[in-house]
Amino acid sequence: MSTETIIAAAYAAVFLLVCFKHPKVALMLTFASAPFQNDLSGDLPVRFSMAEVNLVLSALVYVRVLVNRGQFARLGPLAVPLVLYFAISLLSSLRDWRDTTTISLVQTATYLIVAVTVFAGLAETVADYRWSFYGLVAVGVFIAAVSLVGESTTVLNLNKNGAGGSLSCGLLVALELWLNTSERRQKWLLLGAMAVIAIGLIYTLSRGAWLGTITGLIVLFAVKGEFKSLVKTLAVLTPLVAIAWINLPPESQDFATGFDTQRVNIAARLVSIETAQSYFLTEPVLGVGVGLRKEFDATNVVMTMLAETGVLGLGAFVLIHIVLYRMIWTSYASVPRESLASSVLAIAGALVASKLGHGLVDHYWSRGSLMLAWAGVGMAILVHYRVCDSITVSSIPSLRKAGQRRGELIRALRPYPVEVEFPHTPLPRRGPIRGPIVGGRLRGLDSEDR
Repeated sequence: MSTETIIAAAYAAVFLLVCFKHPKVALMLTFASAPFQNDLSGDLPVRFSMAEVNLVLSALVYVRVLVNRGQFARLGPLAVPLVLYFAISLLSSLRDWRDTTTISLVQTATYLIVAVTVFAGLAETVADYRWSFYGLVAVGVFIAAVSLVGESTTVLNLNKNGAGGSLSCGLLVALELWLNTSERRQKWLLLGAMAVIAIGLIYTLSRGAWLGTITGLIVLFAVKGEFKSLVKTLAVLTPLVAIAWINLPPESQDFATGFDTQRVNIAARLVSIETAQSYFLTEPVLGVGVGLRKEFDATNVVMTMLAETGVLGLGAFVLIHIVLYRMIWTSYASVPRESLASSVLAIAGALVASKLGHGLVDHYWSRGSLMLAWAGVGMAILVHYRVCDSITVSSIPSLRKAGQRRGELIRALRPYPVEVEFPHTPLPRRGPIRGPIVGGRLRGLDSEDR
């Protein structure tokens, strides 16, 4: 047995033990290790990074938890659009199963299903996510600092777009934590972290990451709906960006502002769009099948999705995001603005938007920020369930109109993923539904979730 195998087995054993005893630590290690996209597969046919190893190990523990509880994994409102998207992806691929189809489907499921369910179900409370957020901010500061000292992200064997995407996510998380904390010491620490990450992000020269950051900021403040927070953010970030830009070498400034189609990187993206368009025109409804993304330089998520799964696949993918943002929007209206739950929802929306914006000009299906975005979705789903748990009978208009019939009550509750216990008349204790419904309440957000 090789030394590498012994180290890998020991790490897996320790991680599983930690995950069983302290799930929030395992989630933090998974979330915070996502920016390190270095391939650890060696000679194995499947490539993976440390974060994906941690995710799979966490998933094993989560499956054990589900079996013990006799429950199923929860995807919240996203279950139907996700199933629809995978059904279309499978249908489009069956007609021409490529060598890359299986690994592409597994990759998609890893992020859109495994990451979501693990982060939604393994955390014991919403407060557990605080570890993940601060872990990512710390890693973002480390990557930015090392890159600034070494004058390149290649010091850590990270390409500029991968590092830029991760730093973009770290900046959005640090910003929301900074806006939502009232503790003076934390504010100064987060402000310093934002400064280092923002400058590091500029120095990556990843315009895709810059676009993703802008997109994430727009969505972050759209969810929060706070104009004063936007002004505070601009007041902080604008000088940092200006300082970083002024100190860039002239050739770097020229590279970042140049959009000449004769440049290699710009020309490559135009060729990518043309390639995807040619495949889309051959099969516009269902596409040519998942796996195409690994056969050319797929640097536009919209065109790549149209080529792989056609109009139906892109429509299902858009539906996933519509349902997601509706869930975030409705849940945000039901949580205290100063709570961690509100930050989780705002961060989830911002990370997904950031990855989409970045994916318009770079690879979407790649490690790093994609893991962060969909892990954030899982966090938002847990908050959604906690919000639904706090629903009272009187707070749901359809329940007030349901009358006293059991069947009407059940139909009115179908949109809500909750199990309600109602007191039955005339006994004051809780019990099964017998006779008229006189009211009821479920557990709300725990004090530590707030």
